[in-house]
Amino acid sequence: MPELSLREIDIICRDVQGQDITFSHLCDELADHICCDVEHEMQRGGTTFAEAYAAVRRRMGSQRRLREIQEETLYAVDTKYRKMKTTMKVAGIAGTILFGFASMFKIMHWPMAGVLMTLGAFTLAFVFLPAALAVLWKESRSRRRILLLISAFFAAMFFIVGILFKVQHWPGSSVLITLGAVVAILLLIPSLLQNSLVSGERRAGKMVYVVGALALVLCLAGFLFKIMHWPLAGFFITFGLLALFGVAFPWYIIATSRNDTFVRAENIFLVIGSLAILIPAALVTANISRSYDAAYYRNIASEMVINQYLAGTNARLLAAAGDSATADRLNEIHRMALKVYEQVPASLANPGGEYPPSQWRTGLGNALSAYRDFLTVNYPDLIARGFGDILNTDTWLPAGGEFTEGMSHEAVSHALLVMKNGLLRTENEILKVVAEAN
Repeated sequence: MPELSLREIDIICRDVQGQDITFSHLCDELADHICCDVEHEMQRGGTTFAEAYAAVRRRMGSQRRLREIQEETLYAVDTKYRKMKTTMKVAGIAGTILFGFASMFKIMHWPMAGVLMTLGAFTLAFVFLPAALAVLWKESRSRRRILLLISAFFAAMFFIVGILFKVQHWPGSSVLITLGAVVAILLLIPSLLQNSLVSGERRAGKMVYVVGALALVLCLAGFLFKIMHWPLAGFFITFGLLALFGVAFPWYIIATSRNDTFVRAENIFLVIGSLAILIPAALVTANISRSYDAAYYRNIASEMVINQYLAGTNARLLAAAGDSATADRLNEIHRMALKVYEQVPASLANPGGEYPPSQWRTGLGNALSAYRDFLTVNYPDLIARGFGDILNTDTWLPAGGEFTEGMSHEAVSHALLVMKNGLLRTENEILKVVAEAN
């Protein structure tokens, strides 16, 4: 039987070690087993070392098979590893089920959605992720992958907890989501790209991995900017998705399947995984849009009807008192009220429009203060009736960071319409009291 040279044995040993086989005894046994198979193949077919080694590797299947053997061996001989992997599986399944049902309950506005989402998020973030990190480190113990594993752990944990806090409207969500995005963009994706470029399993060109990494960075940046209501979110999301699914995805599939005679399972899973992300996101967006159609826009329309009625009532009252002795005083009150109405930005009537809160809120607050001071000096009895709170900006719009960061554009629009109706009703009461007093 042909015998392998020391150089050929060294090639096989290095290939086995390159598969992150960290169990030393298993590494030696696998290398010895492969060497015996190669020698047998060389004798049976009369082939060279390279041809025999290639034939043995084809029979073994994917290079992932060596790591699967190590996982099976560790599972059989290591009690702690076995318990940790069981914990990882149970927590992963339980957390995903809880999170999935919580999302459905949230979309359908059913009770217990918050409890299910909290349990699911904490199970995934504080049971599944630590167990997964321990299992992966036990299986690889590769210093080359330590940054990838740690950054993936922290990015996932920050994102899961941050999304939970955001949905539940708890403080600190913005900080957690930002930390998750920063860790993913600055650490996770670069380390994932580095590992993909140096991996022995790399079958596509380097550029497809670079394009994919850049697309993921754009998508994550767009996701962060969208949640934080920062500008350019649409730009990042649009170009990120185009680069990911219009360039990197088909490029990778073509590059890895060019020489295959059968459909590879990982390509099927890649397609299904992409659809699993895009379709639910589209459905949730459509559901939210229907919610706005059914509730938000209807409320806005109702407020506008009330707005027009109150404005018409005040106009008729002023017209009726046009020849009276109180006409000048009534018109003065109306002019002060108009200065307040003029400070409400017209763009806020359209959801999604741009608006600079710090600029127009100051003008609105000043106009309301001037109106309140005018009434306090000239009609103190009216202010004593409780109109003072209605003429306070903070009653309708929280001050400071809570307003600029915690309120959506739609919430601000609705609050301003309600405020305007309250001011019109207040003006109507004041005009009637002044007109009847004289």
